[in-house]
Amino acid sequence: MALPVSGLTDPVDSLPGWRGISFERHSALATARSNISIAARNDDRLGAVWVLQTEESVAEIRAQETQVLLPGSGRLLRRSRLSSGKDTRLKEYRYAAEQLVRIRREPDSSGDLPSTQWPVSSRRDIAYPVMDQGAVLTSMSALLLAAGSVPEA
Repeated sequence: MALPVSGLTDPVDSLPGWRGISFERHSALATARSNISIAARNDDRLGAVWVLQTEESVAEIRAQETQVLLPGSGRLLRRSRLSSGKDTRLKEYRYAAEQLVRIRREPDSSGDLPSTQWPVSSRRDIAYPVMDQGAVLTSMSALLLAAGSVPEA
């Protein structure tokens, strides 16, 4: 999920003091786990970026998500989510200037290809809604990076 965010007092110019956060919740039926990590990287095409990775599991369902963000603004550039369990699929999201491109991939019959080379099962170009001036398109988990920049009410 991506959402437009506005009203931050300062840009998020540096990574937070933490590099990873883990959550775990147990019940009689299942255990839910979530690990979030952040790192600065140099991307060949995009230059300096932040990479936010999330790994989640509940019972037999697992998901790995990678988000690539612009430092400073936290603007989401691309996101991929590989999920497995009942169904296995890879969803890729590319946040272009005027639209979101969503590509869904499912495993090939041979099972030999890496997930990024699985056949495309669907593709959608989705226009953005009208956003406020200065709003930044980011993700829910990326809001952890901006938490220190939100003005107190």
